[in-house]
Amino acid sequence: MKLEYNFIEGTFLAPKVYGGLYFDNNKELKSITKVKSYKNKVDYNSLNSLLNKDKSLSLPQIKWFKNIKEGNIKFD
Repeated sequence: MKLEYNFIEGTFLAPKVYGGLYFDNNKELKSITKVKSYKNKVDYNSLNSLLNKDKSLSLPQIKWFKNIKEGNIKFD
């Protein structure tokens, strides 16, 4: 195991779904979010808002469908 970040503020919603604020080497405040199997970036404030009751966040994602018999790939 290794230490990746020293968070000043963090939000941990589920295993492999988290975000936080930290200072980088230049003493600038930065944010990072990690969501398992989601390639696009998620804003930390959006992730943090999920701690409030009845809040939700919709994350659109392109799905790929392969058909080996037809030899094509479809996007949805």
